[in-house]
Amino acid sequence: MHSPNDRPFSQISYLAVALGGEVDQTHVGLIFANHSSPRPRLLHLGFHHRLKLDDLDPTEYCWIDVLGLDEDERHQMSIWLGAIWSANGQRIPYGISFSSEPYFDSSGAFVSTSSGTGLTCATFVSALFRDFGFPILDTESWQSSYPNDRQADDIRWQNHIVNLLSEHKAYLQISDEHIASQIAAIGIACRYRPEEVAAAAAIYTSDPVHFSVAAPQGTGLKEELFLLRGRGCAAGGD
Repeated sequence: MHSPNDRPFSQISYLAVALGGEVDQTHVGLIFANHSSPRPRLLHLGFHHRLKLDDLDPTEYCWIDVLGLDEDERHQMSIWLGAIWSANGQRIPYGISFSSEPYFDSSGAFVSTSSGTGLTCATFVSALFRDFGFPILDTESWQSSYPNDRQADDIRWQNHIVNLLSEHKAYLQISDEHIASQIAAIGIACRYRPEEVAAAAAIYTSDPVHFSVAAPQGTGLKEELFLLRGRGCAAGGD
């Protein structure tokens, strides 16, 4: 298992996973840099129509290598991540279901396949890898392996997200149809936790990573982040 780094972000080779957040709510995104954009920056989905491209704060995030991709693959994906930002700006919707349909076309533009389509910070990262040709998650294994105690916790999280969407409906211009779609998915949609997606990205070589591997590896990543807190990294959802 690759461990989180507290080394300078300047040591990232084109692409890395960022993991941060709070004790009860981790957050994941992708860090990229290339010859046309040499300063490493963080591409991540904060909330509904809150796609962000941020400078990095070492007190907020640690990073994990993506060594299953070779240097050229990381380079090409870093270029595509820049295209994602250019093609969409902030306007990526937030949603708790994760579809098998593509979310991004070859130009990097977001593709909305149905009412209620959206991503979390974790499924945003997964979709970026998958739609570029690297399916890091074996999503069917999440469906078949889901333990009941975890489902109860994730339903609480899903209700919390729907409440936030409803509270910010006017300010964020969220449609009634979009909120209704999220309500209908509560207890049905699987939650892909940020630390699990970070672990899958680190582990991935050519085969999608199974739930039974990503879940404990993600827990380990999160624990290591807490240990690194004292050295400048914050431990850390969607």
